[in-house]
Amino acid sequence: MKLPKRVNFIYILVVAVLAFVFLWEQQKLSSTLDFLESDDSTFVQKVTSTAASQGNSAPEIHSGKTNTQTPPPTATAEFKKWFSAEAEKIDRTNENFMDRERELRQHAAHFTTSQIDHLKSTALSETASGNERIMASYFLTIGGLNSLAALIDVAQAPYSITNPQPAHSLGETTLMQEKAIRMMAIDELFAKYEIDAITKKQLTEALIKIPDQALKQHALKRLEELQ
Repeated sequence: MKLPKRVNFIYILVVAVLAFVFLWEQQKLSSTLDFLESDDSTFVQKVTSTAASQGNSAPEIHSGKTNTQTPPPTATAEFKKWFSAEAEKIDRTNENFMDRERELRQHAAHFTTSQIDHLKSTALSETASGNERIMASYFLTIGGLNSLAALIDVAQAPYSITNPQPAHSLGETTLMQEKAIRMMAIDELFAKYEIDAITKKQLTEALIKIPDQALKQHALKRLEELQ
């Protein structure tokens, strides 16, 4: 059965919760997702919900309103500083969500190759903060064709933890977070296929190299259901 189109929204929320709840009481992923679908006003939920519904469409610009936001710097060191500052804003609830989401999409459309590489490294980093991994993953999903190769790399990246982890441990939390990030990348690859940004052959070649057998089988089954 196909995953719902809001799967991108759901899995970013999984990343957010697992990053901040060290001993999360979770036995099954489905029960966690049910909890995460409850009403919440944080920026993470709002931005990812809208991103899932809009897919990779161009950012909406409302007439009569000038965008006065400063674009991200191009220099590597300055970009990293800008990105870290943006990641710290994730939990804010007093943001004007529509303006914020539109601003982020505008920025993501113009990321350079080195900036995309930094986002990919951050999403896969074992030492980056939870907020940074969430924001990096989100930026990759809205980065257009520039982020396609990075999304494939994230989907195919092995986990930093390979052994089974004790229930409710930090290792289990980290492993669940890493799975969620990879499923988010996989879902975005399907979204890019739907807008003809990637061929079915390219998608197949990307999916068969996923090291997690469960994720790979799930993705290949979804692929079989495509028309």
